[in-house]
Amino acid sequence: MEFNVSVDDPKRDRQIIRDNFFREMCNRDSEANKKGTSNVFTIEEFWENTLRAFSLDIIEAEVRGFSMEDDPEIQFVGNVSDGRIHLTNKGRNHCEGI
Repeated sequence: MEFNVSVDDPKRDRQIIRDNFFREMCNRDSEANKKGTSNVFTIEEFWENTLRAFSLDIIEAEVRGFSMEDDPEIQFVGNVSDGRIHLTNKGRNHCEGI
């Protein structure tokens, strides 16, 4: 997937990260569920395969924004604190709209 990182529009960059991250996360989660394999991934996997135009630190910070670890009801992504992530049920519901 090709996209340009902006120099002066961090809001656009955040949207690019979110869109690409969730599209990839939904695809990987769906594929893992079909195959019966683990649907737990690392943030680095997404960075290496999908979001290399951005620094890993930026990706990690953005993914942490998808996880509200104090309130599981609003999480899209779980287990961010140990670098391993998976979709929550709410996150899977979000996939239907992508």
